[in-house]
Amino acid sequence: MPLPNLLIIGAMKAATTSLYQLLETHEEIWFPSEKEPHYFTSKEYGQNSAFNKYKMLFDDAPIQVKYIGEASTGYSKMPALGPTASRIANDLGNPKIIYSLRDPISRIISNFRHSKLCGAYMPTLPFSKALDEDPILLQASCYARQIMEYENIFGPDAMFLITTDKIQTDISSVLAGLGAYLDIDLNEAKLQKINQKNSHEQLAKSLWIERVFSRDIAGYARRAIPQGLKSTLKSLAPVHRVEFAITPNDIERCMAILGPDLQQLLDIAGEEIRGWPCVRYLLKDPGFDAESLSQIFST
Repeated sequence: MPLPNLLIIGAMKAATTSLYQLLETHEEIWFPSEKEPHYFTSKEYGQNSAFNKYKMLFDDAPIQVKYIGEASTGYSKMPALGPTASRIANDLGNPKIIYSLRDPISRIISNFRHSKLCGAYMPTLPFSKALDEDPILLQASCYARQIMEYENIFGPDAMFLITTDKIQTDISSVLAGLGAYLDIDLNEAKLQKINQKNSHEQLAKSLWIERVFSRDIAGYARRAIPQGLKSTLKSLAPVHRVEFAITPNDIERCMAILGPDLQQLLDIAGEEIRGWPCVRYLLKDPGFDAESLSQIFST
C-alpha cells in the first residue's frame, strides 16, 4: 500500500498552501485531496484504526508517480505536538522533506490572525495574552530547533529549506533548487503560478459561511455548492479583518525566546534570512530596534 515519500512540514503561514498547490500540478507528484492530515501529531497516532485511515488517503495514488506527498504544518511544531520526526522515520522511512520559513514574528502575527478568524482564540484575546496562553505560537517560529530535530533523526541535509521571501521574489531559483533536491524537472512554465492562497483576506472570505450558519451546515454547503458558485459567493462576502497593535514590549518578549534560535538559524541559512527584520534586530542593525519593528509589523 503506498505511503508518502514527500512531506511539506510547514511552517504554518509560510506559503505551504502555495507550495502544495504548485507541486501537485507536476505529473510526477501526487497529493491526496486532504491537505493536512496531521497523522504524526495526532492524539491517535499509533492506533491501528488511525494508521489505516491515514493509509487510505493514498489509495488512489497512481503507481507511476515518483512522489506521493502530504502537507501538514503541525509537523514543525515540536516538541508541543510530540516526537514528530521520529514518528515519521518509524512509519515512512526517509522521505523528502520541504520546510518553508518566514520572518518569525511576521509568521506569529499571521498565525494569530488566522487563529482568531478560525475561532481558535476568543475574539477579545489580545496579542500579548496569546503569547502567554499559546506556547505553540512561538515554538512554531523556532525554526532551527525543528531543523535540528529532523537532522538528529534523518541526518544532515535532511530537508530542503525555502524562504517566503525567495518564493515571492525569485521563484525560478526556488524551482531550480527544489527540482535538484527532488531530481525532477520543475519547469516554471509548466506549473501554476504561486498565489497568496491563504492570505488574510481570502481566509476571511472562505470562513464567511461559518459566521452565518453552524459549522456542520457550513461544511455541508462547502461540499454541495459548485466551485464556481462558491467563488462568486466568496467574492461578494464582506471581509472580517482582525486588527491589533504590536507593541515594543511584544517585540522584546518574542525576541527573548526567538533570538537564540535565530542565531542558530543564521548558521544554517545564512544570507537567505539576513534581510528579515527579526534578524536585523538580532544583529543590531540601525533602525531595527523594538520600536521600529513594532511599527513594521503593525502596518
